[in-house]
Amino acid sequence: MSPWNAVLAQVQKLKDQVTALPSIREATVTSVFPVSVRFDTDEASVDAYASISPGLAVGDRVLTVRLARYLWVLGRRGGTPDLRGAESITVGPGETGSVTIMFPVGYFKTAPLVFTALRTATPQDSRSSTNIPTTAGVTLYVYNDAVSALTRTVSWHAIQGG
Repeated sequence: MSPWNAVLAQVQKLKDQVTALPSIREATVTSVFPVSVRFDTDEASVDAYASISPGLAVGDRVLTVRLARYLWVLGRRGGTPDLRGAESITVGPGETGSVTIMFPVGYFKTAPLVFTALRTATPQDSRSSTNIPTTAGVTLYVYNDAVSALTRTVSWHAIQGG
């Protein structure tokens, strides 16, 4: 057995260890379905295994990580656009109250996903909903099933969807 065989075996072990390490690189999105990216130093696009960043668009700059043979898109440069807040709505008995939230112009590329939570200790006397959100805004509604007026706070979170 040649002494070079032992050296080559050790080099192969080191190569395997380095290949197994995660590598993080920036790239540009070239397709969103399926997700493909092009690295700055490459001419061809590479398909990503998965994306954990909603609302990607062609041309977005993203951070990727390659782990073993899989390429993951971790997120868009600048993050995923989102807004959140809480609104108090006063409603008469048996009535519906509302408040419209306007988003900054151009903040969302497409209509965001809007999640709400009605803060109340007595959920049986009121409920909340929204209209279909647009890039311009969303309207929150509170329905009062009680026999007296009430004020409810609705927490909301709008996030750029896919």
